[in-house]
Amino acid sequence: MRQRYAMVAIGVLFFAAIFYGLLYAYTMNAESERKAITAEGIKALAYSDFYRAEALLKQADADQDPYAAEFLSYFYVTSGQYDNAALYAEKAVKFKRHTAYEILGDLALIGFGRAKGVDAAISFFEQGAIRRANDEAALIKQGLHVKNNWYNGDPLNMVPRDINLQATEYFSQMVKRALPLLTNEKDYIDFILKTKQKGAKDLEMQMGDMLFVGNDKISSNAQAALEYWKAALDKGITDAYVRLGGVYWHGYAAKRNPQDSIDMYSAAVDKKNPIALYSLGLISLRSGAKGGDEMGIQLFNTAAANGYGPASTALGVFALTETDTPDALTKAGNWIRIAAVEQNDLSGRIIYDLMLMSGIGAGKEFSRGFDDLLEISKVYGPAKSIIDLLQQRIEPADILKQVLVVSNNVLRGNIAYREGDPVAQQEIKDPTTGEVMDRPFSFYESVSTLDKAFKDRYGARNFTSVTDISKLAVNNEPILSPELVKVIVQYSPSTGVAPFVADTKMPRPEPPLSPSDYNMDDFVPPVSLLEVQPLRNKETGQLNKIY
Repeated sequence: MRQRYAMVAIGVLFFAAIFYGLLYAYTMNAESERKAITAEGIKALAYSDFYRAEALLKQADADQDPYAAEFLSYFYVTSGQYDNAALYAEKAVKFKRHTAYEILGDLALIGFGRAKGVDAAISFFEQGAIRRANDEAALIKQGLHVKNNWYNGDPLNMVPRDINLQATEYFSQMVKRALPLLTNEKDYIDFILKTKQKGAKDLEMQMGDMLFVGNDKISSNAQAALEYWKAALDKGITDAYVRLGGVYWHGYAAKRNPQDSIDMYSAAVDKKNPIALYSLGLISLRSGAKGGDEMGIQLFNTAAANGYGPASTALGVFALTETDTPDALTKAGNWIRIAAVEQNDLSGRIIYDLMLMSGIGAGKEFSRGFDDLLEISKVYGPAKSIIDLLQQRIEPADILKQVLVVSNNVLRGNIAYREGDPVAQQEIKDPTTGEVMDRPFSFYESVSTLDKAFKDRYGARNFTSVTDISKLAVNNEPILSPELVKVIVQYSPSTGVAPFVADTKMPRPEPPLSPSDYNMDDFVPPVSLLEVQPLRNKETGQLNKIY
């Protein structure tokens, strides 16, 4: 009897072994097939075969592949399918996939996903940063491979502080990538201040700019701004050179020092910074030095080639007012059109609208020019003054001629309608009373106080005192409106500081890493999922989509 039971037991164990062996073989084969499908989907995504990539990754996700949802969410968020991105990012988080946290944070900033807003975004970024740092620390301690291994010492000596430092690094990177996603000034200010408080690094430029301009959360303080910009300069940030160039040129929060300013702008020019190119171009034009004109025009040309609208406008103004070659009008028209249409320069738009209405330098399209000018008039006074002149039956051609003459004189430094930085002006509104006041802690001194020797050294036209516009004559005729001299917005060298203007872009989170055991190369996203694109179409207001 016992022998029979033993034989039965052996038989059961034998068949169980066969069953579990087959089950294991089936499972391993199924896992191998799932990994292969995921790998093929990732490769298709890298090759821009979006239809095939989507189908394969969805198939793998249905089979519970731990990486498929992460790559699907990355594909959807970078191609403009934000509801799908949120759906798959939430699934990927359950598999503890790192990129999914950044995607959910990005979506929160642009108003998608279950949790929305600045606080939700920051929370996702924090979770993702600490999750990634902890997971990588565990692998490092086990002696396993980690791409971009961030710990150089003996893994046995790793302490929580090391992990927290790396988490802060990841958090800072996500914050920096998210800055172009902010849709309004309130969210921008909250995001910067809150992430800075939580330890985000490399926000010196943003903090400096906010302190210089001032807002509802922090008062203007030019000296504090200067310290942040100096810290950014120590890190080699190009825009910091421009900020300090403007500081030393105008004497904001530091003694006016034109030579230091020129040195700072020159350092930024070496990096093809368009604001520095334009600022140094103005200084050269007005210097009175031999070759100054040629150098100024050359700098403007480089700035325009780098997409800077004010430089294109300036080149168009000079072509229209100082050149009498047969092709001068065509060249001028091209420069102004580029500034207005392609580079969206406010000054260029106003001049181009007048050209369209008058038919000078452009095909006559009165309605097109008038409609755009009407739009500009909602935000900029000089455009409204031109509308008023048109309603008084003054011909667009007559207005254009005066605008071109006074614009040339502003660019040349013969006329000045205001002192200081053209964007970050010396006078601001008191945040409490609304009254106009000097910018706090700037210690600015008017150019009228500078002695002649100082002015002559760097070019007197670089320090022109404010002109009495009411007495100004243009071609021996009274100026049609004092506001015409303000058509040129960028009338002097600049710090580059500007109030927040929403120019929201499509999310561009860090791409996910290829699974290490999926028999494939590193994932390199296609250019279309990496290049910067506006979040919405400017004409229709609809969300842009790549796929």
